Amino acid sequence: ALSSHTGETPGCCSMSADVVPVKCALKFSPPTLVLFYKEDKNGKTRRRSMPLRKFKCDTKIDTYMLGLTNDDPVNGPYMRAIPSAQLVRLLEKIQSAIQHTREKSPPSISVPPQDNAAPMALSIMEKHPPYISKENAPPIKDNAPPTKGNAPPTKDNAPPPKDN
Repeated sequence: ALSSHTGETPGCCSMSADVVPVKCALKFSPPTLVLFYKEDKNGKTRRRSMPLRKFKCDTKIDTYMLGLTNDDPVNGPYMRAIPSAQLVRLLEKIQSAIQHTREKSPPSISVPPQDNAAPMALSIMEKHPPYISKENAPPIKDNAPPTKGNAPPTKDNAPPPKDN
């Protein structure tokens, strides 16, 4: 059973009652340890999510575990309720998943800003050409090939005859 703790903890009523761990679960992204526990006082089952901050694939598990159980004033009492062998196994699983994700991710490629600025501007211009109003549009030359907007009416593009 978890020793009593005075004061309020976020996401829970007061920790004045002892709690009994029921099961543990892992969330891999972001790395989080989830504890399901029963309160002795009223028998309610509750869930507590405890993020594993600054936990990386090269973190020393024993040192990290000591920090979780002893130095964390909010989650420490809950962490101490989990058997240390189980906590080590859970942290090893998270560490293995982080390492596996790291190996599978494609290598990051950095391009210096001066090399990629012009192509980026061109691609933006191609996708979103600048708006030209009729007032500041260049004049259409007489010898320019007709376009949809300035083509004289022909039998192909003439409006249909009106029925009177």
